[in-house]
Amino acid sequence: MSKSPVTIEDMFETKSITNPVLAPDDKGAVFIVTELNEQDNNYYSAIHYVNLETKSVTQWTFGKQKVSSPKWSADGQMVAFLSNRTETNQLYVLKVTGGEARQLTDVKHSIDSFEWSPCGQKIWCSGTVKFGETFASTEQAEDKFSQSIRITRMKYEADRIGVVPQDEWTQIGWVDLATENITDFTTEPFHHSLEAVSSDGKQLVMGVNRAEHDDHDVSTPLILVDIETKDEMILCDAQGYVGQVHFSKDDRYIAYVGSDLTHINATQADVFVYDEADGLTMNMTAALDAPVGNESIAVHLQQAAAPGVVWTEDEQLYFQLSVMGDVRLYAATLDGAMYPATGEDEHVYGYDVSSTGEFALLTVSTPTHPGELYYQTIATGERIALTSLNERWLNKAKPDTFHYSNSEIDLEGWLMRPTEYDENTDYPVKEIIGWFERYL
Repeated sequence: MSKSPVTIEDMFETKSITNPVLAPDDKGAVFIVTELNEQDNNYYSAIHYVNLETKSVTQWTFGKQKVSSPKWSADGQMVAFLSNRTETNQLYVLKVTGGEARQLTDVKHSIDSFEWSPCGQKIWCSGTVKFGETFASTEQAEDKFSQSIRITRMKYEADRIGVVPQDEWTQIGWVDLATENITDFTTEPFHHSLEAVSSDGKQLVMGVNRAEHDDHDVSTPLILVDIETKDEMILCDAQGYVGQVHFSKDDRYIAYVGSDLTHINATQADVFVYDEADGLTMNMTAALDAPVGNESIAVHLQQAAAPGVVWTEDEQLYFQLSVMGDVRLYAATLDGAMYPATGEDEHVYGYDVSSTGEFALLTVSTPTHPGELYYQTIATGERIALTSLNERWLNKAKPDTFHYSNSEIDLEGWLMRPTEYDENTDYPVKEIIGWFERYL
């Protein structure tokens, strides 16, 4: 069968399959499917559920909306998620037994992130709040274009936000599922990030920089907080970028991903583990000459988020590693052992791992395929496709990989030949290949 060229119309046929999240019993999972609506010129997404025993897939949410960050309650009876059904991102919960999703929040701006409390009766959340107000404040935000704004900080603008208000801060609170009331947990005039909640519900980790002038300070110290007493302990206070915090199953260890400023913004990210028993922190990936995380650019993927680290019951850690054009799933143990859990020549852009470490759910793309959801047995590497939403891409053109090396550099590249390639015809890209041959 001849290969067909990629056209602009293919964008409307392509579906992004992302964010696989296993249920607490590992018998099912939710994931997100996003597609571009040609008539509305907008992306819409929906939560889907896969039964891992029958391999059947069911769509759980519908409508012209975007959904993100699906997370299971500890008892597996509900899934919480964010959605812009009311224009701004709000928090919703959906019972697995069926029915319409229930909107839990109606805050002035939006909910940025959330974490379930293990009790299942409340959900921790973060969002922007004007200083002196609370999450429960309902007064509509003023029109930014009808008033002047006095700027007193160097960090005055941000991508996707525009002008950053000088009197608004990201705060943490929690929502009572029974009453839908929001209680503020932080109120100080600093930005707080909600990072993780412990498995016993007694501690949380937040990121907050309390420096009076933080315009040239890129650190976001991680703080371990006792939820009842609000006593704090500094988990990490180095200059650099840290986050994506995850407690181990027994709460003894706290893993996070980040980098210092050894090579300024080019410093590779590593996985760190803090041991609450002895107060020591280990860099688990210091020996790897590759960055932790997903460094591959894939503009066709929408909302492709993945956890920084996933713990198993036997205290193995799974994480993404970007190396030589690939993004692979790696595993590590606390005694220093480390191995790849997926193969080469692919982009693992989403994952979750069963509590026993027996299998993983992966969303994987390749140079010739935009991605599907797979079930992979860890020990054998055997893989089963759970979706086939982008099957038509199997008939598209395929790139070839090439390498050029000298004494100082090993460079990898990819060559996408024309669909009707003729080896006797000269193509402009041959001049580029010739440049590599001459100068490397």
